[in-house]
Amino acid sequence: MRLRLVPGYLRTRLGQVDLAIVILSAPRFLIPGLFNTRFLALLRLVRLTRLLVVSGRQRVLAGQLNRVVIFVVLLVVACAVIVQRSDGPAGGFDNFGDGLWWAVVTLTTVGYGDLVPTSAVGRLTGAVLMISGIAVLGVLAGVLASFFRLAPGPSAAAPSAQDDLAAQVARLSAQVEELNRRLAAQDEERPQRP
Repeated sequence: MRLRLVPGYLRTRLGQVDLAIVILSAPRFLIPGLFNTRFLALLRLVRLTRLLVVSGRQRVLAGQLNRVVIFVVLLVVACAVIVQRSDGPAGGFDNFGDGLWWAVVTLTTVGYGDLVPTSAVGRLTGAVLMISGIAVLGVLAGVLASFFRLAPGPSAAAPSAQDDLAAQVARLSAQVEELNRRLAAQDEERPQRP
C-alpha cells in the first residue's frame, strides 16, 4: 500500500526497514522452524520502533494538538476553580471534583444538568466555557482535516505555487537560450563587411 501511495518508498530508510522486516519474517510462515521465536520477537520490536519515528507532518500535528490540549486543561481547571469558589457548597459544588466534573461536561457540550452554577460569576464562566467548547471542537476538526488532507490546501499531487513559478522560469530560460542561439546563427550567416 505504501508503495502505491508514496513514490520511491523503497528508497527511503523506512521503506528499506519495512522491506527487511517483511522478507526476514516471511519464511517463518512458509517454513516452520526456520527461525527461532526470539529472532522474530526482535523483528517485531524493530517494527514497533517505527511507531516512535515521527514524520514531519505527524510532528506538526502533535504540536498543534499539544497546544489544544494544554489550552483545554488550563481552561477546565480555571473554570472549575472559579465555579467551585463562586457557587460553593450552597450551589452544589461541594469540592474541586464537582467543579471539575461540571467544567468537563460543559466544555464537551454534554451538559447533564446535575450541577448548575447559580451565581452571576458562575453563569458567566459557564458561558465562556460553552463557547470555548464549540471553538475547541472546531479547531480539532480543522487540525485533523489538514493532517488527513481533507481541508483545501496544497496537496502532494498538485504542484505548489513555487513549483509552478520554477517551471515557468525554466521554460523562459530555455526560450531565451533558443533565441540567443538563433541570433548567433543569423550573425554568422550574414556577410562580413570589410
